[in-house]
Amino acid sequence: MNYGESGLCELLEEIEGHDVELHESGMFYNFERLGIGHAVEFLHNDLSLRHNGLYVFNLHLNNTLGYSNVISSEGILVDFTTPEPGPISNAIYDEVNHETCTEYVPDEWENRCIQETPLPNHRSIIDGPGSMCVFNGQEPLIDTFYTRANKYVSANWDGFYDLETHIFGYTWTVGTDHCLDDIHPHKDPHSHLFDESEWTHTGIAHPLELDDGQYHVTVRALNKVEFGGPLATTVCHSTPYTIDNTPPVVYHVHLIEYDEISCHIFVEYDV
Repeated sequence: MNYGESGLCELLEEIEGHDVELHESGMFYNFERLGIGHAVEFLHNDLSLRHNGLYVFNLHLNNTLGYSNVISSEGILVDFTTPEPGPISNAIYDEVNHETCTEYVPDEWENRCIQETPLPNHRSIIDGPGSMCVFNGQEPLIDTFYTRANKYVSANWDGFYDLETHIFGYTWTVGTDHCLDDIHPHKDPHSHLFDESEWTHTGIAHPLELDDGQYHVTVRALNKVEFGGPLATTVCHSTPYTIDNTPPVVYHVHLIEYDEISCHIFVEYDV
């Protein structure tokens, strides 16, 4: 160490490490730290962690001069439950199973499938009459039953929540039967938005060329769990989205009568 005005030392800043600076205190010149630190990894297995429990790593450090300090990590929240859907009534199917994370997470989110656990991670629901979670069409909270539009399919949803880790994102799909995605695969309808405050909870699949018939929409919500893979809830809407571009067919007119007293005309027919 040069104790003169220059304060130069053979252990130069470039050797010490990134962002290490020389400080002056009276006649003493010192680096803010010696060395660039230590990388340590801890692995604890077979722990009985509590759902919704907050856990913290506390490191007790000692140096060769006898100084000690305690450094705590940010809290780690444990979440074992899938997101909750909006109101579901008369469910046709409702089960929670374990699936490979990459089977229900879209390609762009597969980097969240970190060291998957064997715990149940995917809840699948086929809703029933009276449910208020997933709806056909783009009018909020209103089911569209019939439409002539065959170039696109739309859906909207409401009520998904996760009290522990909140919702990371949604995907939705269109199929020819409950829970299928043979018309439109699972896609994030909000991928073009910058922040979740801008989410519309609406999806539109286009351009499509659909035949007349019945189609079904499905919505999936994933929470923000990182280690172990996100947990998901999928709601398959049981009410069909019917496309119809054909006029009614009249098979037969059975009877035509006129009542002279009431001045009413009666007709019976099969359509």
